[in-house]
Amino acid sequence: PAGVETIGRFAFTMCTSLNSVKVDSRNEFYADREGLLYTSDLRRLIHVPQHKDLDDLVLPETLVSLGDGAFMSCASLGEINMPPTVTAIGHAAFAECSSLVSVSLPQEIKIVHGDTFRGCEKLTTIQLPDTLEHIGDNAFYACHELASLRLPAGLTTLGEYAFADCFKLTSLRLPSGVIQIGDYAFYNTIQLESLGI
Repeated sequence: PAGVETIGRFAFTMCTSLNSVKVDSRNEFYADREGLLYTSDLRRLIHVPQHKDLDDLVLPETLVSLGDGAFMSCASLGEINMPPTVTAIGHAAFAECSSLVSVSLPQEIKIVHGDTFRGCEKLTTIQLPDTLEHIGDNAFYACHELASLRLPAGLTTLGEYAFADCFKLTSLRLPSGVIQIGDYAFYNTIQLESLGI
């Protein structure tokens, strides 16, 4: 409706049949584009319907941030290319995206928040930006197919369970600037043979 001013975090999570969002054109706070929910200025992506076909997804060049849970449980998302204008990705933004295979994060990202890629069981490739400083709790938890990863030199902290249950991860080198490794950061990463600290 035109009068809606606020939509809370995870408001449409687990609406598994939802394939499109339509916003009244008179609404001053929100807008839709190709069935996705944005702020009216198209600078923040709020929600991507779980049942939407995302094969030809193109995000607007105005985009600056992805909201908490923006793509959560979008089973059709196989890869994501974000515009370089994106500087922030919310908590659990890609959690449980069961078909997600490849991700390249924009160069201005400094934080991978908690649960961002949790349960992306087919994720094999992720390119982390050189600007990255913090990987949050459960950020890559249960990314079963993630076999290799380069951590950027500027990284300082790894959260709890950050790489737990990454069954195929065999080696990892931590940058010299890392000052904190959270509890259970590599819990049950059963094939991890080499860890450079």
